[in-house]
Amino acid sequence: MKEDMQNEAVNIAISVFIFFINQSVIHNLFEIYFRLYNNRSVCRSLRIVVAEQIKEEFDKNHGPTWHCIVGRGDDVNNGGLPEEKMMLITVGCWKGR
Repeated sequence: MKEDMQNEAVNIAISVFIFFINQSVIHNLFEIYFRLYNNRSVCRSLRIVVAEQIKEEFDKNHGPTWHCIVGRGDDVNNGGLPEEKMMLITVGCWKGR
């Protein structure tokens, strides 16, 4: 996939997360992260929404038929405190026939 399309997928994913944060009564990012991290069903649902949104936007912008999978990546700690740990997601997109 071209780099501009990769950036587009990342921007769509970020916009979904921002929408989720804005809709939440919790505005502390660490608290949101820990709630997501500790509630696998919420995290899985959010990944499904991200995948659906990327697919919808790619179908609209680049023609049908796109497929997208968003999975849970590794947890990364930048060497600091445990609350500074980040949860990464992996995104896979491809165009069908």
